[in-house]
Amino acid sequence: MKTILVAAALILSTVAFFNFYPSDTIKENRESFSGNIQDQPSLEKPKIIKLHVGKEFFFSYEMSGHSEINFSALGKAMQQKTTNHNNQNLESYIVVNKGQLGVKVLEASSTGYLLTGSLQVQQKTTNGKSLAVSSGLNYPFSFFVASSGAISSFSFVKGLSEEDKMLIKKIVHFFDISLPNKSLKRWEAKAKDSNGIYLSQYSLKRGWKDPVKILKRKKKYESFVTKDSFAFMRSSTYKIKFSESIYELNLNQQWIKSIESKEDLIALIKNKKWNESSITFKAKRIKLHKIEFPEDSVALEKKLLSDQYLKSTFYQSNSANNSKDKKINLKAALDKYKNNTTKSKRENERKFLDFLRSHPQAVFKLIDYLNEQEANPNSPDYQKRHNQNLILWRLLAETGHQEAQEALLISMENNLFQHKTREMALAVVFDLAYPSEKTANRLIAFNHTMKNAEPILNNKMYPASMYAIGALGFADKQSPVVAKILSDHLTDSLTSTYEPIDKMIVLDAMANHGGEVLLDALAKSMIDDNPKIRAKAFMALRRMNNSAAEKVLMDYYEKESSVIVKRAALIAIQNWSPSKNMIIWCKNLFDVSTKEFELLFLISFLAKTIKKDSSIEPLFRNHLKKTSSVKIKHMIYKYIKP
Repeated sequence: MKTILVAAALILSTVAFFNFYPSDTIKENRESFSGNIQDQPSLEKPKIIKLHVGKEFFFSYEMSGHSEINFSALGKAMQQKTTNHNNQNLESYIVVNKGQLGVKVLEASSTGYLLTGSLQVQQKTTNGKSLAVSSGLNYPFSFFVASSGAISSFSFVKGLSEEDKMLIKKIVHFFDISLPNKSLKRWEAKAKDSNGIYLSQYSLKRGWKDPVKILKRKKKYESFVTKDSFAFMRSSTYKIKFSESIYELNLNQQWIKSIESKEDLIALIKNKKWNESSITFKAKRIKLHKIEFPEDSVALEKKLLSDQYLKSTFYQSNSANNSKDKKINLKAALDKYKNNTTKSKRENERKFLDFLRSHPQAVFKLIDYLNEQEANPNSPDYQKRHNQNLILWRLLAETGHQEAQEALLISMENNLFQHKTREMALAVVFDLAYPSEKTANRLIAFNHTMKNAEPILNNKMYPASMYAIGALGFADKQSPVVAKILSDHLTDSLTSTYEPIDKMIVLDAMANHGGEVLLDALAKSMIDDNPKIRAKAFMALRRMNNSAAEKVLMDYYEKESSVIVKRAALIAIQNWSPSKNMIIWCKNLFDVSTKEFELLFLISFLAKTIKKDSSIEPLFRNHLKKTSSVKIKHMIYKYIKP
């Protein structure tokens, strides 16, 4: 419990610190002031920001926080029984976060600029103990800068912590800072934002010489913890004892050179002080640093949608946790998960997922629990229990670390487990985001075993394990080593299999895989005597959206006579993004085709680019003149006006 409280305290202190900047600075400069104001300056008119595409900026940053937590006061505020605590018993926690950040102007438009960035976390420690799970990686993000300098539309990669997101915003928001048009003026302004009410004092240093320094001091502040924070701290109030920030800007570029912030705050629950924190933050421009940026917005979008950064955050086990987890109370965690009605369903799932990720050994107790739940399938409440536990199986796969993978493999392989348990474990193996090399080899061995197993297992477990091998080999998930292990098994299985039903199972698994490395094996199946096998081979191309797959499909489609097979090929095409060569091929085929099913598929595919390719609409209109098919006319009029 204490660990959770410490984490909560440090996170909330950090969040409180980040929430105050820089949005309040921007608001106070951009909005009308109210209250008693001395020497209120008029605001400058918005400047037109000019940036050069390809321009790069690099920063180093360091944040350190020192918190003293009174667990006795916190316990009383929570109305819990406490033992062995003294009201004066303060425990000290020091957090350090260091790293670098790069930003690049990626594209320009008539309204502003798209910028991409990358955060490189170098060090995170608590009381000197490293939190290295997220260090050493570059976390991509993007944002938009309007011509006026206003920034918006932040997008972050999955797996980036909320503290790091706020840290990024803190640095880049200084694109948007507005300065008074008179130098060396002092004033006080009363303003309100979403966090509370405060008084701030600004002063300019060194006049308008470049760089200019702005000093900001907060006079009074109270804020309340947001509803998303820990439930028992929702009534917690933060009060600032001291706050000062110095911003150093290049006026000619409107880009921050450095910032230094200091803040002391206290936290109270029901007027009982439980946390006192001092936080400092520094960031400064640095010379060129080696950070790889995406080439364009398409590459940027692919990076932001990637799951690969979750691997470092969640999927690498911490062996130090294993010893302390031997006496873990899974029942208490499950009860909390099931009975916490104050949180949303998804929030409860997230909390339990965090529990499994931070306590790796708990997954082995969880599979024992799930196996017990599958006993007595004829009992009246069995189906209800089973449906509830489907979520726990999914969360076990989402946990994803080595212990979770081992637990799923044990559940599949153990002949003493309930048959339904083994089936469920195999079903959720599909959801593993980053299976290890060991997991890949164990799954292949299991697949071999199930092929020769008794019919009750062979009929379900063999196909399911083959499909899982294909899904886990999907290129976007895998390291090259694991992808090759899985693709080699699929290729070997296809060439060594002679029964049509077994061939079709392997081809379906190849469709899950989608790797170009399978093309040669698939091409051989496209000339098989059995049209069902040929159809499966074409369908296996659906995730291979590349020029090599296009060439194979075009070559073999023209030789194909079976309607079943051609339908399968056209269905595969529907999953592809239209390339230049594929559009040309489809237009030529559309121009000469007389088969209704073929024309309907081609219309749907070509319509994807009708706004970009001006030749497609005339092609459709010309076809309207010579067709009598109501279905074709109806399909064309979905995309063009009569």
